[in-house]
Amino acid sequence: MSAVLDRLRAAPAAPRWAAGIAAGWPVLHAALPDGLPLGIVVLGAALGSLTGLTAIGLVLVYRASRIVNFAQAALGAAAVDLLVVRRFFWAPRLILTLATIGLAQILGGIELVIPTWFGRPLVTNSFATPLSASFTISPVRFTGNHVVIFVIVPVVVLALGWFLHATAAGTGIRAASENAERAMTLGIPVRRLSTIVWAIAGLLSALAVMLTAPIQPLPPTVLAGPALLLPALAAAVVAGMASLPRAFAAGVGIGVLQQATFWNTSRSSLTDVALLVVILGALLLQRHRLSRADDGALSSWVG
Repeated sequence: MSAVLDRLRAAPAAPRWAAGIAAGWPVLHAALPDGLPLGIVVLGAALGSLTGLTAIGLVLVYRASRIVNFAQAALGAAAVDLLVVRRFFWAPRLILTLATIGLAQILGGIELVIPTWFGRPLVTNSFATPLSASFTISPVRFTGNHVVIFVIVPVVVLALGWFLHATAAGTGIRAASENAERAMTLGIPVRRLSTIVWAIAGLLSALAVMLTAPIQPLPPTVLAGPALLLPALAAAVVAGMASLPRAFAAGVGIGVLQQATFWNTSRSSLTDVALLVVILGALLLQRHRLSRADDGALSSWVG
């Protein structure tokens, strides 16, 4: 058993999470009251991958600006950076964080108005994908809407990894995320790169929303409240607000946790409780793991 655990610790984050889910699935299937069918696991992994995209956006913004972006679940992030974030670029991080909370309310209010222009309800499945493929993994019937997720999400994640590691802009983003002031002294255009980061985060969130909409109804963010951001925030916290692969892998794991909880209880409110437990546990386990960049940003939070 110790040898298996050592191999899991040494493996990259995503394979380690996949191996953990595969190893724990038979145990959970036997222990849970209604079991954990394979179809529920696959459905959770599909929806969890969308949570992972939003979590990646949260981590990107946190590493670039040292804030938790509570407007991450809303759209228009690039414009938010140009109109708001740059004006608070050197302000205390708490002020900018509070600004994102206000932005979430404003953008959510806009979401309430837009459907009335087209005579549509506030909560709706907005569209269906053109794919007609379907298959069943008991007890879930998967359609073309799910297949689109299986195809698009891996492509997006791989493309993002290539951008961050194989382009000059990606290298600059990673350098600025470690220490913005030092990056500026080296001539790196930190503010322009910040706009790119917010644009990427907004694109990831928008993609997650568009891929979720054909599968389950989506209320406006102002009606859904913090619960809409909670799964992605839990995944980002599990990743220590630092690792993009871990954030994505945690999102997949949390998706499986949500579907397993709902399958066995039929109460969606209990999934929020489970996520709060995940967040608290992750914070307790990581309380001594402040990076140098986090440590340097503490003075701003004190202010």
